[in-house]
Amino acid sequence: MAFRDDHHLDLPRGKCIKPEILGAIEQSRLVLVIFSKNYTSSTWCLEEVAKAVECKDINEGSVIPIFYEVDPSDIRKLRANFGTGFTKIEEAYSGDKRDIKKWKDAVSEVVGLAGIELKDGYETKFIQQIIREVENKLGPRLPYVVGDHVGMHSRVANVVECLCLDKSDVHSIGMWGMGGIGKTTIARVVHDKIRGQFNDGCCFLANVREISKKNGLVYLQNQFLGDILHNDNLRIRDDHRGVNMIKERLQHKKVLIILDDVDEKEQLEKLVGGFDWFGSGSRIIITARDEHLLLQYGVNSIYKVEELSFGEALQLFCLKAFRSNHPPIEFNELVEQVIRYANGLPLALDVLGSFLACRSSMQWKSALARLKECPEEKIFDRLRISYDGLQQKEKEIFLDIACFFKGNEKPYVIEVLDNCGFYADIGIEVLVDKSLIQIVDNKLWMHDLLQEMAWEIVRRESPKEPGERSRVWLFEDVCHILSKNSGTRKVKAIVLQSRDCRTVRLNGESFTNMTNLRLLDVRAIHLSSGLKHLSDELCLLRWDNYSLRSFPPSFLPKNLAELHMQDSFLCSFWRGEKMRVLEKLKVINLSGSILFVETPNFIYVPNLERLILKGCKAFSQVHSSIGNLERLNLLDLGDCENLTRLPDSVGNLKSLRVLNLSGCSNLEELPCPRKFDDILVKWSSSSPRDWYRIYHEFQPRREFNSVFKYSIDPDLYRVNEGVMSCGASEAKFLPFIGSRVRVEYLYLLWHPSRLRLVSLCDFNGR
Repeated sequence: MAFRDDHHLDLPRGKCIKPEILGAIEQSRLVLVIFSKNYTSSTWCLEEVAKAVECKDINEGSVIPIFYEVDPSDIRKLRANFGTGFTKIEEAYSGDKRDIKKWKDAVSEVVGLAGIELKDGYETKFIQQIIREVENKLGPRLPYVVGDHVGMHSRVANVVECLCLDKSDVHSIGMWGMGGIGKTTIARVVHDKIRGQFNDGCCFLANVREISKKNGLVYLQNQFLGDILHNDNLRIRDDHRGVNMIKERLQHKKVLIILDDVDEKEQLEKLVGGFDWFGSGSRIIITARDEHLLLQYGVNSIYKVEELSFGEALQLFCLKAFRSNHPPIEFNELVEQVIRYANGLPLALDVLGSFLACRSSMQWKSALARLKECPEEKIFDRLRISYDGLQQKEKEIFLDIACFFKGNEKPYVIEVLDNCGFYADIGIEVLVDKSLIQIVDNKLWMHDLLQEMAWEIVRRESPKEPGERSRVWLFEDVCHILSKNSGTRKVKAIVLQSRDCRTVRLNGESFTNMTNLRLLDVRAIHLSSGLKHLSDELCLLRWDNYSLRSFPPSFLPKNLAELHMQDSFLCSFWRGEKMRVLEKLKVINLSGSILFVETPNFIYVPNLERLILKGCKAFSQVHSSIGNLERLNLLDLGDCENLTRLPDSVGNLKSLRVLNLSGCSNLEELPCPRKFDDILVKWSSSSPRDWYRIYHEFQPRREFNSVFKYSIDPDLYRVNEGVMSCGASEAKFLPFIGSRVRVEYLYLLWHPSRLRLVSLCDFNGR
């Protein structure tokens, strides 16, 4: 909300300033003081600026002076109109003469701040500069900080004090404490509170430990610099270059940097290696579980985050369990037991409060009785109460997310788990309600302690033998199972996130006993021998760089929904009389499989939705039965250099929306499109004759609009993209296609109202 001082419209001369004006100054987050030529001739203006100085900490950037066609030095030294105005005020003012000194001091203090000045120039640019400054000061309201900031005020104040914001040197502090203690939440609140003092940029880099392991330090460097410089187009290629770019771009900037959940020294060395990387006044906050790591980096001070006091814990728990600061009388004793059990750990209070909310006192007693069975146990035992309250399918979803899908997009996870029959949409909602997972930017997250709890649940299924556990995700455990043939029917999922491509020596029986395996994602595994068996229960099979020419003859996966075998050595799909219909199969992705020759008979995959064969250099034949695929919406045959024709039945694909033929250099003709409603065709050629032929082949079939995306040949000039369009009866685009122009993409879309698909379609083969 903005408050504008309009008192001059209805306040008679000589009267006091309206109380609501002074109240608005007190309550505002930001005060703009606009100095004009006659500013000091108004007692109202002087009283208001004095009020701003009185109730605002101007060193925090909550007061911004704006100089409208005036020189700040004239105001500071009371020259010209400003000195004359003050003289008249002194002579005419009948109140307390000490007010005059208060006003002078306030004006002098505000004028000394960095402000925005207009002498000559366009007022519109001046206004835009003010708007940008206000936006930077106020900043966006970050969605991650919850409203229940119990015990936060004193902790935030302590951190701010440690930052020594009044000093001009570069200063860093470490926030240290156990997982779930509230380090991240405190850091976010501090970030919101002081970010207005750092005009050159701020960065809150969350989940450094996890993102570093998953995406690497270069990814973090790109995000780090992009956030501070507001530039999403940075392209750091290696971490050494990233270090140099950070030093070059930020060494003269006053910035606020928060690195959350750091666990390795290298992360600090590559992101905030030295204080000389940043300009004077910069502040660095690092949250970590490892105090030694902070000492190694050389932070100026370490702030240990302590547990909540009994009173704070009581308030937080009651807010979660009762939506009130106090419990009902009949729950007093039970609540006290929970508070003692949680021992001031915010995460435990949050989870237990959510679990016990809306339950009867008898249910509370039952839950507390379970707690007493494992006193002084690790947080695992405390948090498992919420897990034990889940239905079986919800447990499966929770463990899958914790072991495999944390940080993944929610729609993708729902699709995979639905294929396993888990009703993931409602299941995920239940997990959110129970504070077991969070959805941030449409991605699934959970606290580290909850994830570790899930890992421990799986580990305890068989402490010594990973082949007896339901889920396997560590490379060493996968190697153990496959090399020793120790996997059993208890193994339900093997998913490797690591990009480690070490070869695992498998014998032909490695998967024989894992008959209940439903997820297999081993893109990092290279076979060194044959394979005799794969589970027929598989719902998802992803095995990039698969080194065999075919699947085991016995492999008939009736539940398979997605098949991803990128860069594999497959030559063909299943063959023989035992081939069965795979009704659940929706996605086949064999992109980069250079030996793959021909598609199967599509009557065996009647519900296929996406077929991706991009880069299959040897691929030469699409089975004519493809026209029977009523749900196929994506057909990617890009860079299939050996493909010479498509069957006419492609024209029967009613659901087809994207057809990629780019790079099919030997393709002789396109199928008849008369049965398509709307389609995006991606095709390329360097020959204007080909474009003329394609244009006239499509033109008589049906009215359409065509859009040609072209670029100057990069061998001759820098790439310069453009778009030209024409109607069905025009061919005026041909003069544009000269010897130095290479047309790259042809997009054909029927229905002119849907031309927006050209700009919105993200064609990436997924």
